[in-house]
Amino acid sequence: MPITLNLTPKEEAVLQKQAARYGMTAEQYIRRRLAKRTFAKAILRKQNLQTLNKLPKSPSDAYEYWKREGVFDVFPTGTDSIELADLLRRQAETRG
Repeated sequence: MPITLNLTPKEEAVLQKQAARYGMTAEQYIRRRLAKRTFAKAILRKQNLQTLNKLPKSPSDAYEYWKREGVFDVFPTGTDSIELADLLRRQAETRG
C-alpha cells in the first residue's frame, strides 16, 4: 500500500541520516521502526495481561497477597495507621 508523506526538508534530512546510520534506505528504516513498535506493543500487551491475571480476585486473595508481600507491619513503631497519619500531618504542618 503506497503512502505519501510530505516531510519538511529538515525532517527528510533527519530520516535519511537515521536510515544511513543503519545502512538502510528511508523506506527500510521506516518499515523496521514500525515493525519494532508493533512488536514492542504486543509484548507490553502480553505483559499487562499476565500482570492482570496475577492480581487478587477477591478481598481474601488481596489480604493473602498483601500479607505475602509484607505490606502489613511495614512501620516497626506499632503505631496504628490513622495515628501515624495524624502524627505525620502534624509534623508536616509545623515544618517551616
